[in-house]
Amino acid sequence: MAYRTATPPEKLGPLVRAFAWGHTPKMIGVGVFFFLPLLVPIFAPWGENWNAMSYLGAALMLVGMPAMGAYILRTAYQQRKNYVRIHELGFEYRWQDLERAVLFEDVTEIQSRIEQKVTNGIPGPVMHQHKIRTASGEALGITHGFEDVGELVGEIRERTRGIVLERARASFAEGKTVKLGPLTLGKGEVRVGTLRLPGSEVRRVEVAGGAISIFNESARPWVEVPFADVPNAHLLEALLRIC
Repeated sequence: MAYRTATPPEKLGPLVRAFAWGHTPKMIGVGVFFFLPLLVPIFAPWGENWNAMSYLGAALMLVGMPAMGAYILRTAYQQRKNYVRIHELGFEYRWQDLERAVLFEDVTEIQSRIEQKVTNGIPGPVMHQHKIRTASGEALGITHGFEDVGELVGEIRERTRGIVLERARASFAEGKTVKLGPLTLGKGEVRVGTLRLPGSEVRRVEVAGGAISIFNESARPWVEVPFADVPNAHLLEALLRIC
């Protein structure tokens, strides 16, 4: 049985777009692969000239790997109905048995980690890990398992952009600061540890190689921090203009 929030989906307005979970077939294939060692006794002599390590290896193949396969298949079954449905005023979220209906106005942060490893010059798949935090303090995870995950997160970012900026603007007007991981914005400046830079001296913000670089007049970055460590990193440049 799924666990829902008090916000009913009908409060979210008309459905705009639905994003399904796309990893189930792949996970089923991986799970089945882990059962293949069960075929080994059919084709290989059993117990001939075996020593202790042979029996240990057999135990790993005939017990450990199928157990892992069963776990993967169980996870695939639980995740098969995962989805995110974007509505005009919010989104529905399901992850296994957890269901949430979240208004965009209740989203406080989106924190993202996007990586692509290169092995022997060959780029691997792009891995997405996103955390959407709400006013209740809950963090909802979105990964590359969702179809069109980049567009999915882009939809939520775009629909919460004005809300988050207006909330920050109100905080700045009251003389408060806004903390974005290692960065603290407010009172006309940005701080990182003991470093301080007036907002008027910020010239540009660049994102490259998994890092955010803030530049002043110098050709070298004034500071560089990991992109994944900065909540609402996609709004940093806009926040710097109003802090």
